[in-house]
Amino acid sequence: MTDRKTADELVNEVRVMLASERLLTAAPAKRDAAIREYLTRYKWLGEFADTTKAAAFLGLSVESVRTYHTQGTSRRRAGYSGWMWPEPDLVVARRPAWTLATLVIARATMPGRGRGGPSTRRHYDPEFKAAATGRVLAGEPLKTVAADAGISAHTLSAWVTAARKSGD
Repeated sequence: MTDRKTADELVNEVRVMLASERLLTAAPAKRDAAIREYLTRYKWLGEFADTTKAAAFLGLSVESVRTYHTQGTSRRRAGYSGWMWPEPDLVVARRPAWTLATLVIARATMPGRGRGGPSTRRHYDPEFKAAATGRVLAGEPLKTVAADAGISAHTLSAWVTAARKSGD
């Protein structure tokens, strides 16, 4: 039998991978596919876990897993688009089960109290910043450039101020 890592070790490993590959702000489907691909090295993560086993694996109470599952189901029905507990990979006798890989993905992307979840902060390439700033410094209206670039006027204003101070 291979050495198994704990859920916390795997979650931390996945978060480091996401940060190193700049996938923190990627679309959820792309991010989850990258995580799933990364986790294929751990064959045992294909095992199924019911609510009790999922709670033990993640270090949560059974009631927390049940609550997350119930809320996720309700949110999906209501068309909610934010983070939610994943749909079960398998349902047997009306009892949900998830693969351990699915549970690791859920935990790694779960927001809350600064413990994780992807950053919602957008990052811009220096070339993008320079191009937008250059247009404003060339005389184009700041709000027009911001709208064209798909960024807030406040963000662009900060870039322009920084460029003026640095003399670029």
